[in-house]
Amino acid sequence: MRIGFDAKRAFLNNTGLGNYSRDAIRVLSHFYTDNKYFLYTPKEKENSRLDFLDNRTNTFVRTPQSLLNKTLKSYWRSKSIVRDLFTNKIDIYHGLSHELPLGIEKTNIKTVVTIHDLIFIRYPHLFRTIDRKIYYKKFPGHKKGAVFWNYEINTKGDNIGRFDYSTAVWGYDFSEVGPSPTEFPKEPEDGIALGEEFSYEVNVDQGIMYLTFTSKNHKTVQFTKSLIKSEFATKEDIPAQVKRVYANRKKGGGIERQSAYANEWQYFKQGAYNQANGKSTKSETYDGDIPKQYANGSYAEVWFKEASILIRNSSEKE
Repeated sequence: MRIGFDAKRAFLNNTGLGNYSRDAIRVLSHFYTDNKYFLYTPKEKENSRLDFLDNRTNTFVRTPQSLLNKTLKSYWRSKSIVRDLFTNKIDIYHGLSHELPLGIEKTNIKTVVTIHDLIFIRYPHLFRTIDRKIYYKKFPGHKKGAVFWNYEINTKGDNIGRFDYSTAVWGYDFSEVGPSPTEFPKEPEDGIALGEEFSYEVNVDQGIMYLTFTSKNHKTVQFTKSLIKSEFATKEDIPAQVKRVYANRKKGGGIERQSAYANEWQYFKQGAYNQANGKSTKSETYDGDIPKQYANGSYAEVWFKEASILIRNSSEKE
């Protein structure tokens, strides 16, 4: 039998998922020697914990081969690896750390995936993402609100140092406040009315994120953001907006990795991103009683009329 493994963690992680991956490969290749084991990793890094492979004649390491796959290693691991699995005549593919490549379900390759825990569902904020959040903010008494998007840095060092940098689409960004603690800012002239439809497109290609916002009654707005080269890699790079917003908070004050989100997984989350910290904001959550939250206006809600996602080889023409 020809068995393939997602071996990224085995090569690149020294603990946790790495230990599990190496033990699975070591034990199976030792006790079931008739099988052939193919280890797929975006990068073959020397790791003394894998020295046992030197004595194995039934294990084979596979890495990205084409220029495109070498450049877009995450894309290779999450999708185009399926072509390599087919070429290597893999019978079973084992995702050792929560994941299986897209499209493998359309092949005859059997699959196994190991889910180590569900902490990424219970505490999604602890996991790094290419974090682009789109917000709608309307103050009481206003007919129109603002639409803005935030970029959260991929922190270098302690994650408590992370911060969001906000960019206005229609209206103002998230740092806009009133002239005093008891006064709201002026209503944005080019804002969006509550219930008014707008759409957005997120396109990531070669490490660059392209954002396009459209609305029937507003001018189309476009943005470009590099996800592989940071604009916030030094203290001098931190914008005045960030210094002002995070001045009195424990969070913030950090800098971003020079490579930003390069070689990180990309997740697209759709929904309402909203949190209420009862201790710091005195927000009433009614102990999670949803009917009471709705009855008292203690909730956030967003409606999506239509949604689609397309994963495409960047060499394909429009």
